[in-house]
Amino acid sequence: MGDERRIRLLIAGEPGEGGGARVLAHAFRNAGMEVICVDVGERPEVLVNVAIQEDVAAIGVALAAARLELFPRITELLGARGAGDIPLFAAGGIPADSRSRLQASGVAAIFSGASPDGVRRLVRCARRRPIPGLAERSDAPEVA
Repeated sequence: MGDERRIRLLIAGEPGEGGGARVLAHAFRNAGMEVICVDVGERPEVLVNVAIQEDVAAIGVALAAARLELFPRITELLGARGAGDIPLFAAGGIPADSRSRLQASGVAAIFSGASPDGVRRLVRCARRRPIPGLAERSDAPEVA
């Protein structure tokens, strides 16, 4: 079997949220990826440390609109730690008027809900940044 490395993602969600982080994690695991789940209640510094220590290919954060201030801080910390190439994805109830601000802060993709279609969009966006093993995998999720 060679030196095939599974794609590793960090998924952060709020305790008690509607399960968006769980849906994301489940979909990515079904696609053959390794998923590390953390509570978004952790300080952004902790999330970034975990992402770097675990050598993740991307970070997905599912949370309510009230916590949007976390995204610019996470992208700032990733850049300061030399990990600004790790894509950050947002999922959840994000108001339309907040989307451009998040994109300007470095969020790679934003979608409402954590549906299978949303996960496909996440994977499509992640494919724009070469993630070792994703493009070559025959069992990678189909992207419409």
